[in-house]
Amino acid sequence: MFIIVLSTIGIYMFTYPIIKVKNIEVSGNNIVPTDKIIALSEINKGDNMLKLNMRRIRENIYTNPYVEVCKVKRSVLGYVYITINERMNAGIAPYNGKYITFDKKGVIIEILDKSDSVNLPLISGLNIKSAMPGKLMEVSDQRQLEAVKIIFDGITTSDLSDIISGVDITNLLSILLKTNHGFNIEIGTIDNIDKKLMISKEIIEKDILKRELKGTLDVSFEGNPVFRLQ
Repeated sequence: MFIIVLSTIGIYMFTYPIIKVKNIEVSGNNIVPTDKIIALSEINKGDNMLKLNMRRIRENIYTNPYVEVCKVKRSVLGYVYITINERMNAGIAPYNGKYITFDKKGVIIEILDKSDSVNLPLISGLNIKSAMPGKLMEVSDQRQLEAVKIIFDGITTSDLSDIISGVDITNLLSILLKTNHGFNIEIGTIDNIDKKLMISKEIIEKDILKRELKGTLDVSFEGNPVFRLQ
């Protein structure tokens, strides 16, 4: 008899909307609109809170490639809280006649027909095999992707993000950074990249920008850097 009563209570709880969804709050999103995230969650006001499939809700939201981390919580008061951490575009690269944008880890965010309106460093020399939004790009030479990650970190650490317009990694022994001021930075390999970029920053600020020099700053070797005029 006791088992029958418990079973009856259990059925009652999951069929009768004791706690309904009153409101859905989204936080942490700056790129993906709130209504888009709510639509992806497939949660509606009035839904039975006890019947919400939290795993499926997260999986649905993760289908948007801008979403890197998603947390979903519910309260007994009928509130659903969705917290988002978004990926940030770090670079753009040509792929099969189109362009892909990706974050610092190499995860694809968007596939675009044109790159004209995108203000991101153009990464050339990447031999991309496959690109799917929300997934890590597949490249023929994994060393290239690792180099891109290290370069992005180095550029951020040295505070050069604002002036770097492109990176050429066709030759991993002779990597070239392009700037939007008409000069390039030849860093050679990624070895000691932080040191190379900090030295570059000092020379750029003290000399190159003030004199509006055009050419290539070579910091690829041990010893004093060399600037080759155009």
